[in-house]
Amino acid sequence: VDVIEKVAGRVNAGTASGGGVAALRSTLDVGSARFIGNSVEPGAGWSCLGGGIGLLSGSATLTNVVALDNTTRIGFACDFGFETYALGGALYVAEGADAIINQSTIAQNTATCSGDIYVDGSLQVQNSILWDGDTTLERSTSAMVQVLYSAVDSGWPGEGNTDANPILDSDGRPQPGSPAIDAANSFLVPGDVLDLDGDGLRLEPLPMDVAGQSRLMDDPSVPDTGPGAPPVVDMGAFEAQPCA
Repeated sequence: VDVIEKVAGRVNAGTASGGGVAALRSTLDVGSARFIGNSVEPGAGWSCLGGGIGLLSGSATLTNVVALDNTTRIGFACDFGFETYALGGALYVAEGADAIINQSTIAQNTATCSGDIYVDGSLQVQNSILWDGDTTLERSTSAMVQVLYSAVDSGWPGEGNTDANPILDSDGRPQPGSPAIDAANSFLVPGDVLDLDGDGLRLEPLPMDVAGQSRLMDDPSVPDTGPGAPPVVDMGAFEAQPCA
């Protein structure tokens, strides 16, 4: 998977889900992919879930994923009692479904009734950036959410998290001086289970970022705030590549 862009989902009755990808009773593994400008909206229907990805059941692991400018929207008032709502501009995780987000950037997505991500099931986030300047991550009272070493605009409890602005450009790439650089946990970098570099070594730590550049690069111009000796991995899908 490379880029899933400007896919529009629409339903005339019932629930629409997953403008980019809708997953039902699936085990979804997505690596080094970009979900850009996808949308889902009901026609004469009632609700829509997950402008980028709608995980209705099963599990999903997102690694080195960028989700930007995806939307879920309805043209009427949000009413949870009547199940008329639009949730999860980038990602919706249904009750009973499980999702993991590693080394990913989810930013500037919109939903009529929530932020970028809405969780009714289970979500684990590591070494990632969740940012739209307002409230990116929301959950129901029954959902289980764990976030570690990630930048979350509304703040989120968990070791290594920050609500400092990661200073992203329009592509979701942290700019020089970003507090997301050298700030994640290198021990949490996932294995290269999808063999993104094609060397046949699926147990090695993830070797590259979403742009195909080296993962684990030290930027000497910023302090290392993540644990361990340098190089310390960056938060998000992009790894800063210092000029030689």
